[in-house]
Amino acid sequence: MPGAPDIALAFENDGPDMDTMVNFLMEEERRAEDGTLQEEREVALDFYNGEPFGDEVDGRSQLVTRDVAEVVDDTVAELLDIMVSGDKVVEFTHPDKGVAEEATHAVGREFHDGQDGFRILQDWIKSGLLEKSSVAKVCVEPQPPKRREAVLSVEEMSAMAEQGVQFIASAQMDDEGQQWGVAWLEEQAPKFRDYVTPNEEFGVASDARDLDTGCIYNVFKMRKTLSEIAAMGYDASDLWDDGNESLTALSSVRDDGQNENVVDYRTGANRAVWFLEEYARYDLNGDGIAELLKIHRVGKTVLDVEEVDEQPGVVWCPFPMPGRITGHSLADKVMDIQRTRSVALRQTMDGFYFQNNPRVWLNESSQGDTTIDDLLTSNR
Repeated sequence: MPGAPDIALAFENDGPDMDTMVNFLMEEERRAEDGTLQEEREVALDFYNGEPFGDEVDGRSQLVTRDVAEVVDDTVAELLDIMVSGDKVVEFTHPDKGVAEEATHAVGREFHDGQDGFRILQDWIKSGLLEKSSVAKVCVEPQPPKRREAVLSVEEMSAMAEQGVQFIASAQMDDEGQQWGVAWLEEQAPKFRDYVTPNEEFGVASDARDLDTGCIYNVFKMRKTLSEIAAMGYDASDLWDDGNESLTALSSVRDDGQNENVVDYRTGANRAVWFLEEYARYDLNGDGIAELLKIHRVGKTVLDVEEVDEQPGVVWCPFPMPGRITGHSLADKVMDIQRTRSVALRQTMDGFYFQNNPRVWLNESSQGDTTIDDLLTSNR
């Protein structure tokens, strides 16, 4: 809209508008946490890990079958075989076949060699089959400039300077000044990255039907140290968050109870906080149109606001429901089978135990001096 203030300028000016936006973000973050869905995911992970059901009886069989784990792991293997057994991760089409083949080869090489593409696919598939949905973050990460050093002649230095290179250090290498040891910063090409985000570290507006069409809010939550945040160019000296135990509950279940130390005891630059990368449709510049904003925030402190064209999240659900982001998982279809087979197995084993080692009832009036020893002796 002509005459509308710039997003970056509105962010830099701060003031009441920013306070209103922070309150909006915190409320959307709270509403994006679906406690019921998280509990259902925890139950599915307990079934996968073969945890007890909670109604076990002392002295009776407590066996648990592993149907969920077997079905999910087998399905993951089958899907991976389809996706990675060929020589093409994706295939591009273009009027110029050479361009299409080059793009197909480049993307496949970057996906598998530039990162651990096999593990990314495995985690994305398995998370969806177990936890109803899974989220991948597909993004381009800027890389910091790399320091370069070399011994150059005056002519070489002049040529580089004409190309826009700015030297950050120099030292004369000979008495005549014909050679110099110089250093400069060389810009690095950005890298394409794919991340599988744990479900407890992702949130989306409860009324969203997908992430791209009319989604008011979604967030990626990352545990970062103050040192990492400072390396991103932000002032991390006074950053604090309120903590969030709900973000560690599902993670603890996924770790099979092995990572129970969720208290961050580190201080200084190694102190960790929840770093939020939020994508919100919000009218910050007052032009009457809610722009899609990328916001970096820790607690109540907004570190950066940038208007973007799209958000980087991709959600996969194995059995989607119409008009919903989250549908059903494969585990949902197998958990009742695991429960039924476990109960049947327990009763079968209890029957074997009782049959192979029965107990004898004896009237008290019939007891003698050796009755107790005789009953405690089993000849089977």
